[in-house]
Amino acid sequence: MNVTRSDKVPKNIQDHNVWNDCWYDEERKLFVTYNQHFETLDNVHQREHQINYSKETNDGGLVFEEEGVKFILGYPSIRIDYEDGTFANFLLPIMTDNMLTDEIVKARLRPESNEKSIIYKTESESWITIGTKGLSLCT
Repeated sequence: MNVTRSDKVPKNIQDHNVWNDCWYDEERKLFVTYNQHFETLDNVHQREHQINYSKETNDGGLVFEEEGVKFILGYPSIRIDYEDGTFANFLLPIMTDNMLTDEIVKARLRPESNEKSIIYKTESESWITIGTKGLSLCT
């Protein structure tokens, strides 16, 4: 897997804990992301670990506790449950073109099951728009 590293990630974080604009803070046992999609989650700034992280760093990162993060196709993700009983696995990093693989795109467009489905945000402009959601495809 290519290591893509955003300038927002602290220099002291080892490459194996970095996924573009997302990184794992071993000391705090938190995943930090700058993916603004997660701003839309209810009470994201009221969670105790977010409040503590924001006071300690003031870097604008959103954090997720280690226990709630699951790796899918090599990337950290969280499960987002919807009111209708469905859920989605949302990748924490913003994906760059070189991070996308056929396997990742397939898991978004034609997943084998709901458990294996993923959603992600990309840096590049969407190639296809379905409703209000843009999808980036790789070839």
